Amino acid sequence: MRHQRRRWVWAAAAALFIPLVAACGQTSGGSGGAGATINIGVEGPMTGQYADVGAGFWDGAYAAAREINAEGGLLGGKLNVIQADDVSDPSDAIPVINNLIDVDHIVALDGPNSTVLPAIEPILDAAKIPTMFQGGSTHFDSNTDQWVWRPSPSDSQLGVAMAAYAISKGYKKAALLLISASSAQTLGGVIKSTYQKNGGTIVDTETIQPGETSYRSEVQSIISAQPDVIFTQVDAISAAPLFTDFAQLDNLAIPFIGSDLTAGSDFIKAITPAIAQKALVSIQGSTSAGPGTPPFVKYYDQVYSGAPVSGANYSYDAVMELAMAIEKAGSTDPAKIVAAIPEVSNPPGTDVSDWATALAAIKAGTKVHFVGAGGPAGYNSNHNSVGTFDAFQSNATGALSVIGTVTAPQMLAANNGTLGS
Repeated sequence: MRHQRRRWVWAAAAALFIPLVAACGQTSGGSGGAGATINIGVEGPMTGQYADVGAGFWDGAYAAAREINAEGGLLGGKLNVIQADDVSDPSDAIPVINNLIDVDHIVALDGPNSTVLPAIEPILDAAKIPTMFQGGSTHFDSNTDQWVWRPSPSDSQLGVAMAAYAISKGYKKAALLLISASSAQTLGGVIKSTYQKNGGTIVDTETIQPGETSYRSEVQSIISAQPDVIFTQVDAISAAPLFTDFAQLDNLAIPFIGSDLTAGSDFIKAITPAIAQKALVSIQGSTSAGPGTPPFVKYYDQVYSGAPVSGANYSYDAVMELAMAIEKAGSTDPAKIVAAIPEVSNPPGTDVSDWATALAAIKAGTKVHFVGAGGPAGYNSNHNSVGTFDAFQSNATGALSVIGTVTAPQMLAANNGTLGS
């Protein structure tokens, strides 16, 4: 795949480039003195079945590091992001995180995903590593871990937004079409519960295994159930034959509402922009509330070709928020970093969307509120991000545009089961 090939070319380049731009800085393991090079780990499935997820983690983090180093640096020095591959396997993740901590001396972590976090969370806690975990698991909704934060939407809220959008469009009957991964199954449960309590009916549920060459039996089952809409979360590789089957069997007559994963350029390319334009609307955290996307795209485009892959915006935001917290704290002391995260993320404050503006404001003692590529930052008492959601649709070239918004009042009504009344 193009993204896998591109990722390893740039991963190799990153190993050479970032230490070079750091010049003579000394690597910091925690003191974060002026002029030091500060290491942040980026952990995820860089290879294997979910490599496209890892691509989003790495691409976004690397774009953030380029911006920070080009626009003033971090604590007077440089930021070094270090790629770590856990293959989305808890047993592989344990030595990976130990290496990041003991050998690379990271002061913070971007990642991992929901599958891996429970296995390494005790290690992160023991080492006091501020972590921006990238995953939708609803288990984290009640988080009490002071070291772990989530900059991307919970499946509970993403699922509510997907169901709310369907109800607002008048879709009364729906099918669920999900990959077998636990995160997708969790999301499906939230969609089903929210949709039903707001007056919708689920007429069919299909779970597919990733990487098959055809899904005709599952597709035919859904078509026979005659839903008004199909809720979906599947990986890009599986999506290609899946949407081809729908195109052949019913000419894509049933619209799809997809999760944020379906908004990635890798997904749009896999199913083709023409099919995406005709049949798919993707729901993800709102990016329409501020100028958070242009700085991200500027530095992303310096390294990668094509539109950002799914999840890259949230990973970019995570590294930016960690860096702002480190700058605000004035050191890499972990307790000071986690205390500073809400100071730079939560409103009120002066909205900042690029590193140069944020750095100047923090140095001036101004309270800032980061408005990132994934929308306005902000965390509740359980360190979960909050906000509204947008509905995106592709054009014939694969470019996405916002075609609707699920507002905060709509989210509240959907959660309460009153949106359809």
